[in-house]
Amino acid sequence: MAMVSVRERATVGQDGSVKLPERVRKMGSFQEGDELVIWWLPPDEIVMRKAREQDEKESAAAVQVMEWVRKVNVAINDETLTSEERMELINGIPAPLRHAVAAKCYRTNENITFGWTAAIAGVLSFEVPDLLRAHGVEPEFA
Repeated sequence: MAMVSVRERATVGQDGSVKLPERVRKMGSFQEGDELVIWWLPPDEIVMRKAREQDEKESAAAVQVMEWVRKVNVAINDETLTSEERMELINGIPAPLRHAVAAKCYRTNENITFGWTAAIAGVLSFEVPDLLRAHGVEPEFA
């Protein structure tokens, strides 16, 4: 399936509403009343698409990822914990979430090295740059 990218302008109304340009509405088959999922990409970008049943599952997974990121970041920054205690926490991360948690920790915690990122993700250190890029994070020292 080919992807068609359309660039149009829209204005935010006083009430916060955004009227989709006619061309985008038609090409995307957007109808009045369609529910949209919106991602805000700081500082000034948004991405929208039609909502689908899978969104609730994805939202639940995103919440789990953020909970684990918080726990891991606290553990990594807690100087009273041993490496073994940190690894015990890291090993508790559910396998399907490990790569996303690792990428977010790397992006949000200056104390997360490639070594810690590899440990969190359950991969070898040389795999970390590709893992990070796959999650939209540019590795600093790749």
